[in-house]
Formats: sequence, structure tokens, C-alpha cells
Amino acid sequence: MNDIIQKIKTSNLIDHPFKIRSPINNISAKKWRLIFKIITGSNDKRARVGTFNTPYNAVSNTDYKMPKLKFINDTLSDLYDARALEIIQNAKKTNRTIVVMWSGGIDSTSVLVSFLKHLKTNEIHLIKVILTTASILENFDFYRRYIHNTLKCINYTTLNLDNDFFTKHIILHGDPGNALFGPSQMMYRPFIQDQTYLKPWKEQYSQMQSHLDHLGQQVDNTIEDFGTWYIDKVTQTLEESGYADHVSSVADWWWWEYFNMSWEFSCQRPFFYLRHDSYAESISQENIKFYSQNVFFNTDKFQQWSYSNLKTLVGKDITKVKEEVKKYIYDFDKNQTYLSNKRVQGTFTPILYKRLFYRKTVFYDQTWKGWDSNNIKNFSFLFGMLLEKFKG
Repeated sequence: MNDIIQKIKTSNLIDHPFKIRSPINNISAKKWRLIFKIITGSNDKRARVGTFNTPYNAVSNTDYKMPKLKFINDTLSDLYDARALEIIQNAKKTNRTIVVMWSGGIDSTSVLVSFLKHLKTNEIHLIKVILTTASILENFDFYRRYIHNTLKCINYTTLNLDNDFFTKHIILHGDPGNALFGPSQMMYRPFIQDQTYLKPWKEQYSQMQSHLDHLGQQVDNTIEDFGTWYIDKVTQTLEESGYADHVSSVADWWWWEYFNMSWEFSCQRPFFYLRHDSYAESISQENIKFYSQNVFFNTDKFQQWSYSNLKTLVGKDITKVKEEVKKYIYDFDKNQTYLSNKRVQGTFTPILYKRLFYRKTVFYDQTWKGWDSNNIKNFSFLFGMLLEKFKG
């Protein structure tokens, strides 16, 4: 039992704590579980900066630590190009193939564009694309012009993210772009109509709490102050960081919530979604380290660019979120329709169905071995105990 608890505390990821079906009466534990039912993009919250307790005391991985945030003048286009060239060199040096998880959305398309810009015709074999029918439908014109009959494609159902795969490939995705290029509008939707999302969060603090309190009540009417608790917790990390004066608006606050609390999970999302058949097998520490070093957006410069441009990430026109990323794509494909009409949206692919219905993993240890009800004796009791003891 103690060995399993230690593995949990040093784990890479806890998978949906609210699915643990042990009875929970502790109000603090109930609030913790509400995070994963209410906050957009949540699966495992770990603060990179500041004090944020979890029932498992699982610490943030230093491979994804937040750099010192400072103002830089680098253009986004230059950052994309430099990162693509760096990863191309890493692929050649280690004899790996670059594999891009392409959803058809803005972020993953921008990552793919950065490589298509720089790979020569005789180097195109260095890159493959993971896609689904949903990917193609979301951005059919791009698929027709730049992927079909040009790049080798991999269907997610044939993919096995085991140690051998990581030895032979650099797997990339666009997910951290949701932290870099603007927060989810779902979390501040009531503030959009009168543009109060642009006002200082300190002036809207009680309204932000009330909004989440209301959402919490809709899910569990025994909890009256979920929003008050969570807004206070995240704000504490912001104030401890020293960046609170620059992170000024309601939208900025939600940027910080994702940027600080979900960056690590966002960077590691391929493990979570695609290890559906090989979850019981470990991955070498060498391959885990190499993966983290090559996560496309996991660089100091990308994160500092986001901080430097925080005031323009979300402007008065809410439809212009990720506009600069779309311009990067447009400079390559000249698709005016995509530039003008493409909106930020969640991509619910069949990968999610596979994860939700076929995998019962409770947590992943430091080697990305998955532990579930079959290899944890009394796991419901164990997780219930950790939740009951939670006083955060």
C-alpha cells in the first residue's frame, strides 16, 4: 500500500480523480473533484509556480517548469521557424521521424506548417501525420493540398505509443497552444457580452467567484463556495509568482490558470490519449526526457512571447483569438477563407471515445506505466482515503 502511495505522489499524471467511486463526505475533497468536472481542459492540475495542494501531493515535473517570464521582441513567426529547424536537426541527429498529431485545428496546423516551410523535397520523408476523419473534415483544403499524396499518414487506431515508438519518432502536437495563445472563453463567458473580461480581475474578483460558485452548485448542490475556493487558490499562485501586476484582466487571469496549472498535462497529452494498448509497459527515462525536450511549444521563448503579448492575445473582438497564429498559416497556404472564418473550437475525435470507454487507468507512474483496478489492490479505498484526508 505504501509503495503504491509513493508511486502516486511521484506520478506523471492522475487520470480523472472524480471517477473514483468511493463515497466522499469531505467538503474539501468534493471541491477538488469538481475542478475536473467544471474547469475547461482539466485532467491533472499541478501548479508550476506557487502553492497549490493536491490530495496526492504529486509535484510538478521540472522538465515543464515555467521559465523566468520577461518581455521579448521576437516575432511569433521567427519562433515557429527556429523551433522547426531545431527539431529537424534533432530528428536527423538521432535518426528519428517527426510525427505530428494533426487535428485540423489552428494550433496543430501551425506546427505542421512550420515543418512544411523548411523541409526540402528530398527530406519530406522525415515527417508523418497522425490524423482521423474528423481531422480531414475540419481542414479539408489543407489536407487536400499539403497532406494527401504528399505525407505519410498514420491512423490513430494503428498507433502504439510504446518505448520502441519513442525511440524511432519525435511526436509533436499543438495542444499547449491553448495556453500560449489565449484562454478558453467558456470560463469567462458571462463577462464577454459587455466586455468586462477586459477589465482588471481584481475589480471583478467577486463576480468571478460567483460565476464558478454557480457552476459548482449545478454539479453538486451540497457545495456552495467551490468558485470562491478555487479562484482564491489560483490567485494565491499568481500573487506568489510576482506577475500579478502584468496579468491584469479577467481574460489574463484565466490565461494564468491554464498556463500555470495545466501546462504540464497539456504538454504530455499524447501519452494520455494514445497509450491505449501499451499502458502497462514502461518507457525509458531517456525517451521521456527526449520527448519533453522536443515538445514543440515547450520552450522559454514561446512562453515568454505569450507573456510579452498578453495584452493583445484577447482583444475587444473575441473572434480574433489566435489571429496571429492563423496569419502564420496564411503566409504559407494563402487560404483567405480559413484566415477569416476559422474559429477556436475543441476537437472531439474518436481518440477520446477510445480513452473513455476502453482504458481504466487510474494513474501513470514515472515510467508512464499505467496502474488500474487490476493491478492496485483496493484502489478505490486507497484513493478514497487520500481524498478524505485532503484539506486543501
